[in-house]
Amino acid sequence: MIANEVAKSAGDITSVVRYYSRVGLLKPISNPDNGYREYTPQDVIRVEFIRKAKWLGFTLKDVKVILEEADSGKSPCGKVRRIISERVLENQRRLEHLHEVQARME
Repeated sequence: MIANEVAKSAGDITSVVRYYSRVGLLKPISNPDNGYREYTPQDVIRVEFIRKAKWLGFTLKDVKVILEEADSGKSPCGKVRRIISERVLENQRRLEHLHEVQARME
């Protein structure tokens, strides 16, 4: 499977798949015959996971830590809980600020 196929399967764009490869979130194998990077069906699942994690407010740095932990055979649950707690606090601060701005505007 090449980057375009992964992107299409995961509902993303090819440049995103290539970027994730450059930053180490995906680890395709280089085909010696044609030089193409070859991806697996697992990579499609990873791209979908990354997109959902970003939607929840995780940074790519957060995602990389989580995936590295999982790849090493460790459970990333503790780190995920810590990151979620941080994001909840950040979101609460943003909402408070937005309510203040809204009140001023009204």
